[in-house]
Amino acid sequence: MRRGIDNVTETMTVFNKTTGSVQWPAISVRADKSLDALLNNPGKALKWLVTADNAQPVPSERYELDQVRIWRSYSQVIIAADTFTLHRRQKNLVLIMC
Repeated sequence: MRRGIDNVTETMTVFNKTTGSVQWPAISVRADKSLDALLNNPGKALKWLVTADNAQPVPSERYELDQVRIWRSYSQVIIAADTFTLHRRQKNLVLIMC
Protein backbone atom coordinates (compact mmCIF):
# COMPACT_ATOMS: atom_id res chain seq x y z
CA MET A 1 0.00 0.00 0.00
CA ARG A 2 1.02 3.60 -0.39
CA ARG A 3 3.44 4.60 2.36
CA GLY A 4 3.11 1.20 4.01
CA ILE A 5 -0.39 1.78 5.39
CA ASP A 6 -2.26 -1.51 5.87
CA ASN A 7 -5.43 -0.25 7.57
CA VAL A 8 -7.30 3.02 7.25
CA THR A 9 -10.06 4.58 9.29
CA GLU A 10 -13.11 5.64 7.32
CA THR A 11 -15.38 8.24 8.82
CA MET A 12 -18.71 9.06 7.20
CA THR A 13 -21.11 11.80 8.19
CA VAL A 14 -24.50 10.43 9.24
CA PHE A 15 -27.54 12.42 10.32
CA ASN A 16 -29.36 10.73 13.18
CA LYS A 17 -33.05 11.57 12.76
CA THR A 18 -33.90 10.29 16.23
CA THR A 19 -31.53 12.64 18.05
CA GLY A 20 -31.54 15.35 15.39
CA SER A 21 -27.77 15.44 15.36
CA VAL A 22 -24.83 14.67 13.11
CA GLN A 23 -22.68 11.70 14.00
CA TRP A 24 -19.24 10.65 12.74
CA PRO A 25 -19.02 6.85 13.07
CA ALA A 26 -15.56 5.49 12.24
CA ILE A 27 -14.64 2.02 11.06
CA SER A 28 -11.25 0.47 10.38
CA VAL A 29 -10.91 -1.16 6.96
CA ARG A 30 -8.09 -2.83 5.08
CA ALA A 31 -6.31 -0.45 2.70
CA ASP A 32 -6.37 -1.32 -0.99
CA LYS A 33 -4.79 0.13 -4.12
CA SER A 34 -7.99 0.56 -6.14
CA LEU A 35 -8.00 4.38 -5.99
CA ASP A 36 -4.30 4.96 -5.31
CA ALA A 37 -3.55 6.29 -8.81
CA LEU A 38 -6.12 9.06 -8.32
CA LEU A 39 -3.93 10.66 -5.61
CA ASN A 40 -1.48 11.77 -8.31
CA ASN A 41 -4.01 13.02 -10.85
CA PRO A 42 -6.49 15.70 -9.68
CA GLY A 43 -8.41 15.79 -12.97
CA LYS A 44 -8.86 12.03 -13.04
CA ALA A 45 -9.89 12.02 -9.38
CA LEU A 46 -12.55 14.70 -9.92
CA LYS A 47 -13.89 12.83 -12.96
CA TRP A 48 -14.09 9.63 -10.88
CA LEU A 49 -15.85 11.46 -8.05
CA VAL A 50 -18.45 13.01 -10.38
CA THR A 51 -19.09 9.63 -12.04
CA ALA A 52 -19.27 7.72 -8.73
CA ASP A 53 -21.66 10.24 -7.15
CA ASN A 54 -25.07 8.68 -7.68
CA ALA A 55 -26.99 11.14 -5.51
CA GLN A 56 -29.92 12.72 -7.30
CA PRO A 57 -30.22 16.50 -6.95
CA VAL A 58 -33.61 17.41 -5.50
CA PRO A 59 -35.05 20.93 -5.63
CA SER A 60 -36.42 22.42 -2.44
CA GLU A 61 -38.36 25.46 -1.34
CA ARG A 62 -35.05 27.27 -0.95
CA TYR A 63 -33.14 26.11 -4.04
CA GLU A 64 -34.12 25.36 -7.62
CA LEU A 65 -32.71 22.27 -9.34
CA ASP A 66 -29.96 24.19 -11.18
CA GLN A 67 -28.77 25.73 -7.91
CA VAL A 68 -28.70 22.30 -6.26
CA ARG A 69 -26.57 20.98 -9.14
CA ILE A 70 -24.15 23.91 -8.81
CA TRP A 71 -23.72 23.28 -5.07
CA ARG A 72 -23.22 19.55 -5.73
CA SER A 73 -20.50 20.29 -8.28
CA TYR A 74 -18.86 22.75 -5.89
CA SER A 75 -18.85 20.09 -3.16
CA GLN A 76 -17.21 17.56 -5.49
CA VAL A 77 -14.42 20.02 -6.35
CA ILE A 78 -13.86 20.81 -2.66
CA ILE A 79 -13.63 17.11 -1.78
CA ALA A 80 -11.04 16.55 -4.52
CA ALA A 81 -9.05 19.65 -3.52
CA ASP A 82 -9.06 18.69 0.17
CA THR A 83 -7.89 15.19 -0.69
CA PHE A 84 -4.88 16.47 -2.63
CA THR A 85 -3.98 19.06 -0.01
CA LEU A 86 -4.05 16.44 2.75
CA HIS A 87 -2.18 13.90 0.65
CA ARG A 88 0.65 16.34 0.00
CA ARG A 89 0.89 17.60 3.59
CA GLN A 90 0.37 14.54 5.75
CA LYS A 91 2.08 11.21 6.04
CA ASN A 92 -1.25 9.51 6.70
CA LEU A 93 -4.02 10.69 4.42
CA VAL A 94 -7.21 11.65 6.21
CA LEU A 95 -10.25 12.27 4.02
CA ILE A 96 -13.60 13.36 5.35
CA MET A 97 -16.49 12.66 2.99
CA CYS A 98 -19.68 14.57 3.58
